[in-house]
Amino acid sequence: MIDIYDLYEEAVQDPKKEVAFLARVYKTLRKKNPVVLREDFCGTFLNSAFWVKSKPNRKAIAVDKDRRVLRIGEERNLAGLTSDEKKRLKFICSDVIRVKCGKSDITAILNFSIGYFHKRELLVKYFKHLRRSLNPGGIVCLDLLGGYEVEDDTYEKRIISLKSAGKFWYIWEQHGFDPIQRRVKFTISFKSTKGKLFKNVFTYDWRLWSIPELKDIFQEAGFKHTHVYWEGDDENGSGNGIYTRRTKVDNCEVWVAYLVAEK
Repeated sequence: MIDIYDLYEEAVQDPKKEVAFLARVYKTLRKKNPVVLREDFCGTFLNSAFWVKSKPNRKAIAVDKDRRVLRIGEERNLAGLTSDEKKRLKFICSDVIRVKCGKSDITAILNFSIGYFHKRELLVKYFKHLRRSLNPGGIVCLDLLGGYEVEDDTYEKRIISLKSAGKFWYIWEQHGFDPIQRRVKFTISFKSTKGKLFKNVFTYDWRLWSIPELKDIFQEAGFKHTHVYWEGDDENGSGNGIYTRRTKVDNCEVWVAYLVAEK
């Protein structure tokens, strides 16, 4: 039986790179290693599980309001941890705005999940909550999707491989953009090269926040500094997965960036 979360994690997530980036940015800014990661909108908390596995002193707090997905994470990603690693990972079913948990060195909002916030006033409230929940010197890191093609009818298709099930097409589609509200809808589908289709198994209704908007909201929420980490290009002009701190860039068809805010 095909597990759509196997397909999703293979197509979309790269916890090794995410964890390395988060740790590198924190150490560059703070001159010490981070210990506690909080992962908001964690889903199956793959990044949190990788975080506690990566170093013996690291702890993680994974937060999501979808209890069903957290249970899937228990089966998929908690089960593969040692007893010591399990003790260092806490997952909580809660709205990220109201969650009560321990303080973190880093709070990560990944997979473009910041787009779930559609109203500015709610985002201000969330960022203020994040600031209170950080340790002294803590940071918030979120990823962003942009570029002029993102507002058009986008269609991306590429092959992924599962050892247990063979090859599949990963299909990412845009289904309409509202420029007044900055709302956009996306879906993820998978299709086996043998023909079986898993259509629209993941759906998203996001607001496309701009970098200046988010920088202003972080400032309003009390954060001291914000930094943009922009993805470089490979020899073909596509993203190379290497993010460096930038203050000015040229727009392009599609871009991915990280925004980091310091408490």
